[in-house]
Amino acid sequence: MFLNEDEVLTMMRALGFTVVVAKRNTLAHLDKVAEMLNPCSVLVGAHGAGLTNGVFLSEGAVMVQVVGLGLGKLLRSAS
Repeated sequence: MFLNEDEVLTMMRALGFTVVVAKRNTLAHLDKVAEMLNPCSVLVGAHGAGLTNGVFLSEGAVMVQVVGLGLGKLLRSAS
């Protein structure tokens, strides 16, 4: 979840990306998730288990993990 989701989507569109937002009801259907993600060249998501859906990305696609403010330090200290 992004507190500034609207701003992030606006920025991505301004950069020329076609934006597809996964809604909760879609995520419950694995076949729909695979169909939605496979043609994507970039997947952007918040740190967490939802990014495991990246397995459906095609070869060469890029995944961008957004780590919440303060969480990065916690993750670095755990490793």
